[in-house]
Order: sequence, then structure tokens, then C-alpha cells
Amino acid sequence: ADAAITTKIKTGKLVGETEGPPPALGAYEGGFNTLLVGSDSRKDTGEKGPDSELNDVNILLHVSQDQTNAVAVSIPRDLIVNVPQCPREDGKGDYGARSGTPINTALGTGGLPCVVLTVEKLTGLSIPFAGVITFDGVTAVSTAVGGVPVCVNGRFHDHFTGFTLPA
Repeated sequence: ADAAITTKIKTGKLVGETEGPPPALGAYEGGFNTLLVGSDSRKDTGEKGPDSELNDVNILLHVSQDQTNAVAVSIPRDLIVNVPQCPREDGKGDYGARSGTPINTALGTGGLPCVVLTVEKLTGLSIPFAGVITFDGVTAVSTAVGGVPVCVNGRFHDHFTGFTLPA
């Protein structure tokens, strides 16, 4: 694996998680759910971008009981949901529950555990595993696979970042 990707892995705990690392790939018995979250965060990157941390990609992945197949469901970033009470990252109290709010605000409110709790509340499913990739991670993955071609039908310019693509 690309060192730029694997050296920046950080771990965290989900609500109700037991001690110890998750089981090795293939060691888990039966079916399970995992949540894959993509964040627009550019914190500590030196890159221009929003100061907020939004979960703009939310993919719920279900691996079948016999582990022969998986189904992925993308949850729209602007889906209006009820965000449950989520523990604060410092362990001192909780963020209050909120109703009628876009799902992509959950990451900035209570981190990955809050996104998991929100999707569990939305779907009624247990989600024992989750991961988040930030904007830097997406860039590193894209580079590791040789880049991603982008084609636009007209000149594109982002005034916020100064990024421009020719037609």
C-alpha cells in the first residue's frame, strides 16, 4: 500500500465498541454492516477549503451472512434526518439530539460515532464497523491508483479554492 495512505491511519472508538482491534479481514463470522464515510475536511492539510467537517459521502455496506457478496447503499448527503444525542469527543457530556437536519452535519457535530448513531437510527441496523476518509485521503487514494481523469464540457473555476479546469 502507498505509504502516504497507510501512515496517516488513525483509530477511534464507536459508541458501545468493545476493547481491542476489529477482527482481521475474513476472521469475522456471519454477516455484518460497515459505514464508509467521506469527509470534505481539509484540517491540518494546508489546503484551502471549508473550515467545517461534513460527511458528504455515506455508504452503508452490508456483507451477507455467508460473506459471498455485499450490497452498498449510498445515503444522500442532504437527506434530512433526526440526529440522535451523540457523545462529545472529549467524553464530557453529549451533543443534544436534533431533528430535521441534513445528515452531512453529523460528522462535524460528534465525529464518526455520531454519523454511525445517526445511520443506525435512520436504518434500524447495527453498524459495528466504520471508517472515514478525509479530502487528503481521497487525493492519496486517487494518486495511488494512477489518478482519475476529469472531463468537463466547459471551463470550470472554483473561486473559493482558485482551482481551474479547462474545457
